[in-house]
Parts: sequence; C-alpha cells; structure tokens
Amino acid sequence: MSSNEQQDLLREAGLSTCSPEAGTGLAIKADLQLPWNQLRKLRQWLTQCGIKLESEHKMRATLAAALPTYTAKDVPMVTKMGNVILVPVVYLPNLEAVIGHYLALYKARGLLTWHDGVIPEEEIWIKLGGDHGGGSFKFCLQVTNVHHPNSLDHTIPLCVFNAKDTPANLETALGIYREQVAGIIASGKWDGMKLVVFLFGDYEFESMMYGLSGPSGPSGVHPCIHCHCKKKAMDLPSSQRAPEDGLPRSLATLSSNLGDFLAAGGRLPTAEIHNNVIRPAILPVLLHNA
Repeated sequence: MSSNEQQDLLREAGLSTCSPEAGTGLAIKADLQLPWNQLRKLRQWLTQCGIKLESEHKMRATLAAALPTYTAKDVPMVTKMGNVILVPVVYLPNLEAVIGHYLALYKARGLLTWHDGVIPEEEIWIKLGGDHGGGSFKFCLQVTNVHHPNSLDHTIPLCVFNAKDTPANLETALGIYREQVAGIIASGKWDGMKLVVFLFGDYEFESMMYGLSGPSGPSGVHPCIHCHCKKKAMDLPSSQRAPEDGLPRSLATLSSNLGDFLAAGGRLPTAEIHNNVIRPAILPVLLHNA
C-alpha cells in the first residue's frame, strides 16, 4: 500500500493528520488489547502516516495516575521440594480503595446493574478468588454488579506470585487482606449500599482457604466445604444420612474444630475427628458465600 493509499484509508476512517487528543493511544491499546511492544509498532506506522500519538512515557504516566498503585516485595515461600526461598509478590495493599475505585468507574460509565433483581438493590456483590496457572498464582477481584462479571475486562488482579498455591504460601501472600475483608463484611458500604463479599475458586483452592485437609486419604472423611457430611454418605439420599451429616459449617465451627484439633496434638490422622479442619481460615468470608 502506497503512502497516498494509506492517507486515503485514514481519511475514510475519520482520522486526520494532526495529533489526536490525549488518551487516544491508551484507548487504542485498551480496545485492541495490545501489549506495549505492539503499540510501539502501531505508533511507528501511524507516525509515518502523519498521525502522532502521545509518547509512551506520557501514556504510562496517565495510566499510573488513573489506576491503583501496586506494591512489590520479596516474601519467603515454600517450594515443591520443601525449601524456603524469597519470591516477589506484587499486590494492591488497600482492598477497599480498589473496590471503591472500580465501582466509581463503573458508575461513571453506566455499567452497574442489579441483574433484574437477582442482586438486591441495596447491595453490591464483590467476588474474591484465585487460581494457579502458567507458573503463577493470581488472586483477583470481580464486581458482580456488571454484565459479564467473569470476563477478563472485569477481572482485577489483587495479588500475583510465581510459586505453588500451597496453604502456607496462600497465608503468606493473602494474609494481608484478612482484617480488610473482615472490616468490609462487618460494615463495608459504597454509595450507601452494603458490600457483600463472596469467595470463588475451585474445590482445592476453597478447601485451603477455609483450612480443610481436602478429600484425600484418612484425613478426608469430611471433605465438604459447606457441611459435615462424610464422604461415604455423599452418594446417599439426604433421608438416609445420619443427622450429623447435615450439620452446616460456619466460621465459628471452623474455629472450634481447629481449636480441638490443635489441643489434641494437631496430628493429621486425627483430623476426621475434628471435621477435617487443620488450619485457620485465611479470609473470613462467610461459607454460604463460597
């Protein structure tokens, strides 16, 4: 394509040869989901066509001013071999500020929804959850009061580290959010509406977050996150289960079971006696919200 043809194409697209307004480069980057190296190539091509976007330095400065600031630090984590090494953890330290930032952004853009009454009008539902993949663990925030809340566009990373998501490593990285989550659950509000916190993730992740031993081996007699049902009773109709199998778990029962487990010596083979609770819950999210 010749230079004249390029100019004609750009004119047809409504682009002039003058410098676009500030923010155009970031808008292009966001809409096309371009990494910085691809945006550089696009800037070079646009410059040859007479369109000069603002510098990458200015774009990065604008982005930094508009988004919450991440913090990084080295923390001790356990490897698969049981060795302790220092691992960089990148995280957003102020959870409530992050929630407020994105809710204000969604409101300004008219994106908030209560899904036709599924969410009560006086509530904002916040999801916290994580997953390990590609060598790293990502702990994220999602606001449910938007359309397609599980999409990548609405998934905000809160904490990332390159290590296995063992209970010890999760406690090390996510423990900073324990008191913040407790405060939000107790009295968190935004724009006069109550903040309701949910936990999401696969079964293994949620088991670790609530201090359960999981479904494997002799310590997996009570694997359910929500009740005390024995593994062997799960295939039975509820009418044929023992009364104790239907007892619900709660943060209070988790704490009580853990206390009894530790008082009895904290030996894993005895976990079934204490409903398989062997560690403290990492975050105090109500179990019926998991």
